[in-house]
Amino acid sequence: MKIDKLFRPEHMLAGLSARTKRELLTTLCTRAAEELQLDPNMLLSRLLAREALGSTGTGGGIAMPHASLTEINAPFILLASLTQPVDFEAIDDLPVDIVCLFFNPPEKNTEKLTCLAAISRQLRNPAVQQMIRKARSQDELYAAAIYREAE
Repeated sequence: MKIDKLFRPEHMLAGLSARTKRELLTTLCTRAAEELQLDPNMLLSRLLAREALGSTGTGGGIAMPHASLTEINAPFILLASLTQPVDFEAIDDLPVDIVCLFFNPPEKNTEKLTCLAAISRQLRNPAVQQMIRKARSQDELYAAAIYREAE
């Protein structure tokens, strides 16, 4: 799956500020709810239920909170860079400053795994991480998110 087909420029949040994991997830759910025309508390509830199974902090300062939503027909992704890292109970115990929120329809689980794998590969790239962390605008964050090294 091509990374530029997953990320959308209008779904980039550069320089987001949050003090806690819950505050961060609440902010992301509020933004997603506006776009999806859904209740932000319902979105937050679904994410927190998933987080209760184990943190989606994948290590290296990155988190990929995700949940299935019967209320949507296609995957929804928000990418955020944070001004200050927050504790996300990540697998390496490091705080998180890059967050990719992912909602998917439950009947598309194979697509979900393909999307999460593609996003994870992209976000593990040190050049991409550096660009994301330096991004100060929506456009810079989008350019970083879809960055492809010369092959």
